[in-house]
Amino acid sequence: MTAGLLEPSKLGHIFTDNRALQNYQSAEGKFIKYKGRSYCWTNISENGVIQLNQQILNFLNLKIGMELLSIRSSDIAYTTGATDPLLERAENYEDKTKIY
Repeated sequence: MTAGLLEPSKLGHIFTDNRALQNYQSAEGKFIKYKGRSYCWTNISENGVIQLNQQILNFLNLKIGMELLSIRSSDIAYTTGATDPLLERAENYEDKTKIY
């Protein structure tokens, strides 16, 4: 990542304060704690597939076969949940939710 891309971002401080994330110097899937949250990086394939390695699965307490809900939580971030009150809201959502 280049500094020019980070500076206008509301999330830029995360990378500025954690150069190992910014420069991919931390191992793929290794979580770094920062201000009460944990961050890691993983690759997205050329086909748009995100594959979570065993380290990520263990950290997030996920099991193979679970369904995850990806939620745009703000104008700057996405969150993913496997168990949460938001999942119940999604299940009761009147329109069809796409499954990928």
